[in-house]
Amino acid sequence: MIDTPRTLADIELYANEAAAIAALQLPVDAPPARLPLPEWAKAPEVVDVGCVTRVRPDDVELRLVEDVALRPGLRYRDLVRHYGRDRLVLDLTDIRPFGHPFHDDVFAILRELGKVGGRLAICGAGEWYVERMGMYRRFIRVVPGSPVV
Repeated sequence: MIDTPRTLADIELYANEAAAIAALQLPVDAPPARLPLPEWAKAPEVVDVGCVTRVRPDDVELRLVEDVALRPGLRYRDLVRHYGRDRLVLDLTDIRPFGHPFHDDVFAILRELGKVGGRLAICGAGEWYVERMGMYRRFIRVVPGSPVV
């Protein structure tokens, strides 16, 4: 049997943003040198905290963007692909249940992070999201200690 490398990063679930950021921080005094964030990546949507990049999508924007190039999730994927952000915290606080386009984007983020050995922590997710992640267990691995394990 051939052992193929994992192509998706694991998902880590945390109750809140502070816990997620703390879990992903590297034990170093200064964050690694990286490219600056792109022009569209502004607070409060995107913030670098040490070596971690926290992204907090806007609930309305998740549903209104029809242009694939402007979809928030694909822009977050590009933070990994083009800007060297390999530790992402996706804060879903105050986000209503969303459909397939953003779920597809989360898989695109996981694929990019898997290529570079990165990590994705999701926080602020409601029970609906934890249940949805449980349905994807054939494709992703949620790390021990997470609510869906």
